[in-house]
Amino acid sequence: KALAMAGIRGGRTSVGSIAAPPTLRSLQFTLWALLALLLQSTVITRIHWPLGGPNLVFLLFIPWALKESPVRATIIGFAVGVALDILPPADGILGHWSLTCAITAYALSRYAEASRDIENSPLVETGVYLAGLLGLLLIWGFSGIIMGDARAGIQFFGNELPKSFLWNAILAPIVIPLIRSQFGIRRMRK
Repeated sequence: KALAMAGIRGGRTSVGSIAAPPTLRSLQFTLWALLALLLQSTVITRIHWPLGGPNLVFLLFIPWALKESPVRATIIGFAVGVALDILPPADGILGHWSLTCAITAYALSRYAEASRDIENSPLVETGVYLAGLLGLLLIWGFSGIIMGDARAGIQFFGNELPKSFLWNAILAPIVIPLIRSQFGIRRMRK
C-alpha cells in the first residue's frame, strides 16, 4: 500500500521481490525497443531469410502493449510506429505504421485490461499475441489500400502477411516468456 501511495504500481515478479517502478520499466523497454529497431533495420532486413524472416520490433512491442494501460500503450504504439516509418527501409507512407501500431496497442491493452486469462496462462498470452499480430498486419494492409500504398495489395495479403505471421508465431512462445521474466511485468488489476 505504501508503494502504491508513492506511485510505484509494479506487481510482484516472484515471492518477496517487487518489480521495477513503471518509469524504470518503461526506460528499460525503451532501450530494448531501440535495440530491436536498430537490429531489425540494420541486420534482420539485410539477411535473406527463408520465408521473409522475423520482426523483432513486433516481438517486443506487442507483449509490451499488453502490459500497459490503454493510454500508455497507444503512446508506445505511436512511438514505435514513428520509428518504423522513418528507419530504413522506410519506403511507405509516413504515418502508416504510426496509425497501425497505435490502434493495435490500444485494442490489445483494452482487451488485456479486461482479461485475467493473460496473466494466468502463457498459452493464452501467446494466443493473444498472435491475434494482435494478425490484427496489426491486417490493419496495416487494409489501411494501406485505403491510403493508396502500393505495397498493401494482393501481394501483401497472399505473400508477406503469412510469412511475417509464421516467423513471429514460431518465435513468440520463446520470446514472450523471456520478456516477461526479464522485466518482471504483470498487469495490476484495479
